[in-house]
Amino acid sequence: MGKLKPPACKQGKRSRTPQVTPLSTQHMRPKFSLEYVQKSHCVSRCTQEEKAALLERLHELSQLTWQSIMQAGRHGQGCDTLPRNAISSIPSCIPEDTNILVFRFNGKAPMVGFRRHEVFFIVWLDRGFTLYQH
Repeated sequence: MGKLKPPACKQGKRSRTPQVTPLSTQHMRPKFSLEYVQKSHCVSRCTQEEKAALLERLHELSQLTWQSIMQAGRHGQGCDTLPRNAISSIPSCIPEDTNILVFRFNGKAPMVGFRRHEVFFIVWLDRGFTLYQH
């Protein structure tokens, strides 16, 4: 089998690179990642009941759009923004210009992380309420 050749670009007087406009992800449903979860506040430290509550919460949130989540109350289906200085040690995986968001699971236990596009990266599961002053 031969190699596939990329399509030839048409060049002319008005040839230019197309502008890429970033699309809003507010209308999308969230995806969740444990890629950056910290060992001090990870799933393995949760009880079976807390793990079940976390899974149920992620399922509930995945049925909503980001827009509806951001408009909901912070202790209901929504989330809250946490000031960066509320956490003493922020890992380098969280970009400086990114808001830290807090969802609740298993009652009022905070699930803390950050959003990049439609993905929410869970960084801490603060089941003992020790990550920041409540």
